[in-house]
Amino acid sequence: MSKTIGLWKELFDEATARGFKGLRVAGETTCFLKHKMVRKLLEYERALHKTLEVPLTAICAYEQKLVAEEMDLELFLDLLNAHSIAVPL
Repeated sequence: MSKTIGLWKELFDEATARGFKGLRVAGETTCFLKHKMVRKLLEYERALHKTLEVPLTAICAYEQKLVAEEMDLELFLDLLNAHSIAVPL
C-alpha cells in the first residue's frame, strides 16, 4: 500500500511540475471485490485520507451488485466512513 501512495505522490509532483495545482483521479474497485480483498480495500481507502498529503480529488467507483455480494452491512458502513463524501447512484 505504501508503494501505491508513493506513486500518487510521484504523479502529483509530475503534475505540479507541469503547472497543475492538484490531481483529479477516478478509481474502479471491482478487482478488490472479485478477489475477496475487501479488507485491503478498506485499509487502502482509510490510508489515503490519513497519509496522502497532496491535493487529490478522487472518485471511487463501486459496482453495487458486487458490494452487496461481498460485504456485510458493517463492512459497507466502514467503507463509506473511509470517504469524505458518498453518492449512491
